Amino acid sequence: MTGSAALEGAAVAVAEARAQLLAAGAGTEVLARWARRKRMLGMLGSEQRLTPVGTAWRLGVLLLPSDPGGVAGWLAAGGSTTRAIDDGPRGYTAASARERGELRAAALRGGAPEGATVALGWVAVPLDGGLGPEGVEQLEGPALGPVLLRGHRLLVRWAGGAAPPAARGGVQPPPRAPGRRGGGAGAGPPPPPFEGYLRERRALALEAAAR
Repeated sequence: MTGSAALEGAAVAVAEARAQLLAAGAGTEVLARWARRKRMLGMLGSEQRLTPVGTAWRLGVLLLPSDPGGVAGWLAAGGSTTRAIDDGPRGYTAASARERGELRAAALRGGAPEGATVALGWVAVPLDGGLGPEGVEQLEGPALGPVLLRGHRLLVRWAGGAAPPAARGGVQPPPRAPGRRGGGAGAGPPPPPFEGYLRERRALALEAAAR
């Protein structure tokens, strides 16, 4: 199997998962991007907005867009979340608490439904086999979020700036032994195959939707 064939197989698995999640009415998050990327140091600024570009199901470290035409690529991954709510006057003393409040306000200003969970800082992952060698090269180089192509296999890894805290609905990875980068005793588990990981996370989302 070539790298392109692996992407084509993943694209089929993603389409099947999308159809099942849509039919089940599984809950989604709002995918959003910054309307303006320039930020003042330590401040988002009242003009900053997190603009919705679609919705997606969060499947562990992956984000599956509900509309494949709404976001570049078949899949999104990584990033963090906030809620689109108005905290009112922010009298926090901690800078981190002020920034969290500003993120929530920016999501609401951008047009996300009030109370919605908003995903930001994600990356689009090109799983469409129609992208050809260019799409393959992106995944064979430095891992794009938690998705990487190793040889002819598409894998999902926890590292790469995309490991989700358990509080965000993801699963915390087992800790690696200090100083180990993979392989050998004490190393973390190998990255699971993409399709198996997607199948497992899809099942959990469908189970939650049926409750």
